[in-house]
Amino acid sequence: MLLLLASLTFPPDMAAVQAELRRMPVPVTASAAPVFDAQALWEAPIPGLDNVEARRYQAEAERLSARGLDFSSVFSGLAGHLLRSPRTASSPRQEIASLFRGLIRWTRHGAAPSFQGRADWPLHFIYGGYIAATYGNAAAEAAALAKEEKDSLTPGNTFDLDDYAVTLIGARWSVLALERPQDLPLWAAGAKALSLLPALPFGRLPQGRQPQPVLLQRVRAFVRSAL
Repeated sequence: MLLLLASLTFPPDMAAVQAELRRMPVPVTASAAPVFDAQALWEAPIPGLDNVEARRYQAEAERLSARGLDFSSVFSGLAGHLLRSPRTASSPRQEIASLFRGLIRWTRHGAAPSFQGRADWPLHFIYGGYIAATYGNAAAEAAALAKEEKDSLTPGNTFDLDDYAVTLIGARWSVLALERPQDLPLWAAGAKALSLLPALPFGRLPQGRQPQPVLLQRVRAFVRSAL
């Protein structure tokens, strides 16, 4: 099934978020607030984290990492696993979600990958991809913004525009994997790779500051051009 909201939009369309959530095969947990709370997606339990498919992706990530491969190469290997899985043809959204669940399991079991020298960016990428595959692209976009807004109000933390960008890159990867499955062989072969993405140029805002919409639009344009 194709995601209907491939383009990045600002501000997040809450009606679109609610519509996507109603279509998702995995509903928001019953403990979630009746009104959509984008921040809660970062903290909610992850349905299916222990399923067989997620464990397979975790095992493959561990195997590749044990060979000394970096995060980009591990992810390319998992793209190959996704490409070879018969479930990708019949249930692409669910299989992409399993890939990201496998990466979540991998990091929760001690893996500490880095991306562009940052240890937190693989997690932003992974959760952006997972949220988009599980709850929809609009929900992932809203979650990315909510996460940084909360950080900006937390003492000692800030709105990190690069964190925001990496989360959106993960979400967009899920979108494109559904919409352009013909590109998966390129990811599996390394012709497309996370290591080939441009350096993230935006940085952090001062503590307590929120970005103007024009700055968020610049970040989102960067994400569109990067993938």
